[in-house]
Amino acid sequence: MTPTVGYQWTGPVTLSVSAGVTREYKDETGAIEDESTSTGGFAQLGAFYWKPELCGEILASYSMKTQFVWSRLRARHRVIGPFSLGGEFFRMGNKDFDATGIGILAEHRWRPITATIKLGANSTSSNDRGVYGGLEFYVPF
Repeated sequence: MTPTVGYQWTGPVTLSVSAGVTREYKDETGAIEDESTSTGGFAQLGAFYWKPELCGEILASYSMKTQFVWSRLRARHRVIGPFSLGGEFFRMGNKDFDATGIGILAEHRWRPITATIKLGANSTSSNDRGVYGGLEFYVPF
């Protein structure tokens, strides 16, 4: 768990910003037992546009400890009833590794739960190309 402080402004577009501190504890066992800790910070920005027929989001986060950037752009359009179709683009990485992906989304909403299935193609800095997929559930609280 990471302690986080943030602010959200709600208007035609919802904007959010948050920051926190991460602390990692390792208990390395071997010939000599070594306990180590490391601390770092992170920041996250978000912009969300939510309407019944059209939704969009931009998210980005940065880890100061690993200098890792993660970002995603998503858009969905309601097709019929509670069913929406859309797409996503993501980019993540640091000086040692990066990955990019683009995919399609299918979303169904059962109030208050939303389920999203995604499928796409990705590539990495090590020239690996592949397919990714996922199932997401969103429950507001």
